[in-house]
Amino acid sequence: MHWSLDLVVGVMETRELTIICSIVCMAYPAVAMTFDAGNVSHEFLGFGAQIWPGDMRVGTIFTDLNMKYARMCPGGCSNPPTDATQAQMDAYVDSEYNGTTRGNIITASLQMAENIDIQVILNMFGGPAAWLDTGNRLKSENFDDFARLWASQVYFFKSCGLRINYIELANEPEGDWNIYIPGTDYNTVVKLVRQELDNRGLTDVGIVGPGLAYLYHGPTWISALDSDGKAALACWSTHAWDEGWGHTDALPSFLDQRWQDYFGAAVDSADPTHSKPVVVTEYATGVRTYNGVTYQDNEVGETSQFAQRCYENSLTLVNNGANVLCYWEAANQYWQDDPDQALYGLMRTDSSLRPVYFAFSTLAPYIPNDAMVISKTWDDPLISAAGFIGDNHLVLAFANSTASIVNRTVGITGITSFAATSALAFESGAVVNKLSQVNFDYDLSSMDITLAPESTLTIVATVNECTVKAMGDLNGDCYTKLDDYSIVAADWLEDNYVAELEVIEDFESYADDSWLQAAWVMNMSSDITGETLVNDPGVLNGSNCMLITSEQNVMWTQTKLALPGAVHNVHGVNLTYPGYTAISMTFAIPPNDGQPPWGYIGGSGGDVFLSMYDCWGQKVFSASYPGDVTPSGTGWPNGIVWELDFATYTESGMNLENVEQITVGYNNGWYGNGGMFVDDIVVYNSSSLVCQGEPAGDVNQDCVVDFSDILVLSENWLRCVLVEGT
Repeated sequence: MHWSLDLVVGVMETRELTIICSIVCMAYPAVAMTFDAGNVSHEFLGFGAQIWPGDMRVGTIFTDLNMKYARMCPGGCSNPPTDATQAQMDAYVDSEYNGTTRGNIITASLQMAENIDIQVILNMFGGPAAWLDTGNRLKSENFDDFARLWASQVYFFKSCGLRINYIELANEPEGDWNIYIPGTDYNTVVKLVRQELDNRGLTDVGIVGPGLAYLYHGPTWISALDSDGKAALACWSTHAWDEGWGHTDALPSFLDQRWQDYFGAAVDSADPTHSKPVVVTEYATGVRTYNGVTYQDNEVGETSQFAQRCYENSLTLVNNGANVLCYWEAANQYWQDDPDQALYGLMRTDSSLRPVYFAFSTLAPYIPNDAMVISKTWDDPLISAAGFIGDNHLVLAFANSTASIVNRTVGITGITSFAATSALAFESGAVVNKLSQVNFDYDLSSMDITLAPESTLTIVATVNECTVKAMGDLNGDCYTKLDDYSIVAADWLEDNYVAELEVIEDFESYADDSWLQAAWVMNMSSDITGETLVNDPGVLNGSNCMLITSEQNVMWTQTKLALPGAVHNVHGVNLTYPGYTAISMTFAIPPNDGQPPWGYIGGSGGDVFLSMYDCWGQKVFSASYPGDVTPSGTGWPNGIVWELDFATYTESGMNLENVEQITVGYNNGWYGNGGMFVDDIVVYNSSSLVCQGEPAGDVNQDCVVDFSDILVLSENWLRCVLVEGT
C-alpha cells in the first residue's frame, strides 16, 4: 500500500538558508502539513548529556555531536558544618576539593568543558545525611546551610578559573531517593540559594529548576513558586522520560501529551511570555516493547528501536518548547556493573558506541547553533514533526517508527532553488548514505522519500527563501499581491484570543481502559457499573473520552481522579493559581433508545454533578447540572460545556488551594440504567486572554485581522520578496 504526505514548507527572511525540519512519519493517510519558516516559536540552544567527573572519553562525543551542555555532579561534601559562617563553609569545601582525588577529577572535567566551549550545569544527587529527615526530606532548619554549601562550592570552582554556568539544586526533588524538597520548601530554598550566590558576586551563575523526575509533578512544584521564587530561576528544568516503566509499550504520543498536560501547562501559566529557557536535564526512553517485540532491561539499550525512539522523543520535546536537551547519559561507568541493569549511555563502558549515538549523529551535528524552532501548526495523532532554522541552514529530518516501509511526498514552496548536500539514514543500527535518492522536482516543488521500517532520515539542503508573512506574502509565492488580500478578507475581523486555561483532563493520554481505570476510580451504590475509554465515538472532542455506565439497582454512580502532585493529608493542588476563576466539563447524555449506552440517568430524578475534595478529605466544591433532572440527549452528540465559576460553587468556608480529588458522576433517582460521556475538564480565567494561533490573514501577527494588516499589504504591494530580488 502506498501512502503519501504533502508537506508544505513556507520560508521567510531575505537571505539564502539551509533548513532542518524533523518529522516522525508513520503509515497514515495523506495529511497536509505546513512548515512556515517565518513562524518560529523559540530558540533551540543545543543538545547536551549527563557526564561523570573524570571521564575524559566523552570529549569526543560532545565535539562529534555538536553538544553544548554538560550536566554533572561534583560529589563529595557529605558532612558539611551546620550553622557555618561563609568563611567556615568555604574552608570545608576547600578541604573537600583542593588537591584531593575528588577535586582533581571534577577539575579535569570542568577544564575539558572550558576547552571545548561547553555550558556546565552542576547538580546534586545525595545530600548530607545530617540535614535530611524521614524520607530524605531536607530539614527546614538546614535550608540556609544547604544554600551556603551550594554557594561555597560554586565559589570554589569559579575561583579556580573553572566554568560553572548553571546549578540544579537537587536531582528529582519530588522523590525520596535523593533529596526530597516539597514544592513549598523548594520555593524557600531556591530564593535562599539565589541570595547566597548574589552575595558572593556569582550573579552570572543561573539556577535551573525544579528538575523533577516526572512531568506530571510540574504543576505542584511550579505553582508553589511565588514571584520571587520564579525570579530566582534562570531556566525551567525537568526530566522528560516517557515513563515507560509503568507502560512499557507507551507510544510517542504519551510523552507529548504528558508534557502538554502537566509540565508544559505549568510553565505556560507561570511564564506565559516564555521569558526563561526550558532545559530538559535528563531524558531517553523507558519503553521496552516496539511493534510487538519486547526487550529485557539489559538488552533494550543495545537496540536500534531504542535509538530511534530517543531520536523521536527529541523531536517531541523540541516541539513542546524545550530549548536544551540533555541526554541520559554520555557514557556508562565501570561501577554500573549490575548485569540486569538497563544502560543507555551513548558510549559503553569499553568505549564503543551504542546505536543511539549513531541515530543522534544523523541529526544533532546538522542543527545550526542558536537555531530557531519552526512553530508546530499541525495536529496529527501519528505523525510528529519539528523544524529548525538558523545560521543559514535548513535541514529536513524524518523518522519512521512503524514496522513497515513508508513513502512520502514532501512539498516545499517559497524557494527558487533546492540543492541537497547531505542525506543520512539510520537503519538497523547503521548510518546509510541516501543522497543519490533525493531528487527535487522543480515543477511540482516536491520530492519523494522512502523510509525503511524503524528508521530515520536527515536531508540537508541549500535553498532561496522568501520573506513571506512579515511583508504581506501570505501564500508563499514570494510576492505581495491580490491573492494575499483574499486571505485577509477571508479572515476579516477574526481574532484568536481565548481565555487562559489549563487542561486537567482530556483523556488523550490513555492507551486503553486499564490506564483510564488506574487514574479514574469508580465508586457507586452497587457493583453493576462500568467505565470505558471511548475512541473517537463521534461525540465530544479529540480522539478519546470517558464513558460511564450503570445498570438497574444503581442509585448513584461516580468516578474520582486524584490530581497528580497531590499528597493525601499533606498538600493538594492550588486550582486558583495563577488566577483561575472557573472550571468546565464537557459531557453528553445519549438519547434514550433502549440500547447501551443507556440514554437516561434516572427516569425522573437523575442529575449530573461535579465535586472536588481537598487533601484532608473535605468537600470544597459542589455543583449539580441546573434542574433536578438531566434529560436524555443533553449535549448529544457534540457535548455541552458546563461552566462553573469558583465563587458560586465553592463550599462555605472552604477554598481550592489544596485540591486532591475531582469527582464526576450522576444520580439515578429511580435506580434506572444510565450512561454519560465525559471529556475536557479545564480550569480557566475568562478575564485573561491569550492568543491561540494567529489567523492566516494576520500579517502583523497581533492575533487580529484588521486594517493594520491591510496597511502592511499596501506598503508592499507588488513587491518581490525573494532573496536578493531573484
